[in-house]
Amino acid sequence: MVRTRPYKPGAFDLGPRILSRKSKVMREHDGQPGKARKQVLVVEDHEETAQLLTIILEDEGYEVRRARKANEALSICCTLPATDGESRAPQPDLVLLDLTLPDMHYTEMADRLGECQETAPPVIVISALPDGNVKAAAKTIGAAGVVRKPFSVELLLDSVNEMLAW
Repeated sequence: MVRTRPYKPGAFDLGPRILSRKSKVMREHDGQPGKARKQVLVVEDHEETAQLLTIILEDEGYEVRRARKANEALSICCTLPATDGESRAPQPDLVLLDLTLPDMHYTEMADRLGECQETAPPVIVISALPDGNVKAAAKTIGAAGVVRKPFSVELLLDSVNEMLAW
């Protein structure tokens, strides 16, 4: 579907998906006791967009953590393992990254993410910037995928599910 309207925060195509139905990922997870759910970190400064992404991903069976700024995301991703016996939150399996964060340029964030982990999680860029800019930015940081705002739920979930195949 080609969109001709300009992007408005909160204007997303929910398509035919019914958010209350149990997803394939969740059904598969239910049948595997003790298996941890995949972790997705949503790095998005627009609160309504972050909430929508959280609802969609949690409905799909993923555990979601959110960060409004790059520094918050880095503190989640770059924490050292606890040495005092306390457990810490698991590292994310995937990062959904908005390119326009208020505290850091996306290239610096991607560089720092790569420096703090032996194996950095894959990144899917989510942005409303012009298409050419988004693709160039994604290539620059080695992102595994791109989802353009406004996004369809199906496209978002196809991208996430592909990266986090059970």
